[in-house]
Amino acid sequence: MRSEYPRSQPRGARRNGATTAGPRAAPASRLARGHLRPLDGIRGIAILLVFFHHSVVPAALGDSGTIGHLALKLLVSGWIGVDVFFALSGFLITGILLDAKGAPRYFVNFYARRTLRIFPLYYFFLVLFFLVLRPFLADIYQPGQAYADLHRAQAWFWSYLQNWYFARLPQGSPVPVTQLWSLAIEEQFYLAWPLVVFLCPARRVALLSLALCAASPLLRLALIARGWDQMAIYVSTLTHVDPLLWGALVASYARCRAPLPSARQVLGALAVLAFAGAALVDVLDGGLRRNGLALQTLGFSIIGASAALLIAATLLLPPDARLNRFLGHRVLTTFGKYSYSLYVFHPPVLYAVAWLFRARLQLLPDEGSVFSAGYLCFVLVSLLACMLISLATWHLFEARLLALKRYFGAEAGRPARMAPTSGNVPEAD
Repeated sequence: MRSEYPRSQPRGARRNGATTAGPRAAPASRLARGHLRPLDGIRGIAILLVFFHHSVVPAALGDSGTIGHLALKLLVSGWIGVDVFFALSGFLITGILLDAKGAPRYFVNFYARRTLRIFPLYYFFLVLFFLVLRPFLADIYQPGQAYADLHRAQAWFWSYLQNWYFARLPQGSPVPVTQLWSLAIEEQFYLAWPLVVFLCPARRVALLSLALCAASPLLRLALIARGWDQMAIYVSTLTHVDPLLWGALVASYARCRAPLPSARQVLGALAVLAFAGAALVDVLDGGLRRNGLALQTLGFSIIGASAALLIAATLLLPPDARLNRFLGHRVLTTFGKYSYSLYVFHPPVLYAVAWLFRARLQLLPDEGSVFSAGYLCFVLVSLLACMLISLATWHLFEARLLALKRYFGAEAGRPARMAPTSGNVPEAD
């Protein structure tokens, strides 16, 4: 999905009263169309975090020295990129839905466009993973039984229910396609959320999102007390939907009649929340381990809220602000553009390259260092292979299928750029 926002109105226009004609006329410019590259950059950072996180297991990295230990700790913490993806999806989808209310074929257009964006690549991957490449993949995964078990349970994947399959597995079970659980949560969210947005004005969507975000850590704590294990808490839709809702909160609040905070206020809140939250979780859990008690109760909420604040900051800041220029860098936005295909394909590619480096080239020893030549070469080759696959899928069929979206109405819900003024945002009823 492209990340777009309205171009700011000239300052002179604001001084001349062009944006103060009335409470609903003031922010009209904020709902205009325009491309917001920093959101693509955030997506690029998210996919790189997840990629490096998933590189640890196939590379069999070890803990080598103080610096190596810290580097490995950072790599292991890269799973938070998934929650950043969730917050972006919640923000973008909620904005699309709110701005499309009242348009013809609200549900048909939304689901048709989501289908064209998500299903072709996902099911193409499943065909390759379960059918075409089955003999090869059974050899490269260790232990091979993990792939065999997954193959017998493939119905969960074809029906987008694989996160509930993962939730049933014993803690520590090897899962060759760990990335696909999050796609199931997003699809399940897409089934329910359009109806919620259709029935509620933006103010109620914001209040509902906030209430559900507040209830999520309490629900996780209650389920842990009832015996749910860490895997179930991590991959269940009920317990890991709040990052999506934090993004929805930003999108819906931007469309309410409410004063907007300044970019400095948002960045200050982000800094306090992110650093204080990371310090708290690190002390209680010994690191940003996704199976830690503090992280599974409060941590998911802190990460989701931090990602939502980062999104809000990019919208409040002018396009030439340092943060937006950094996030809009071509390298990050390129990874962001191809992030969906990168996300889907990168774990099998990592395992395949690791198998090649270890079994055939003897370049990847067990318990190797993060800074070893073998690991660095492994990462570069894997990332290059993933990019080549993503470019191929994009030009072979993704871009062609996305062009069909024009038959299902314009995507009215481009994210609004929140100008840092004291004006009000029109409620998207």
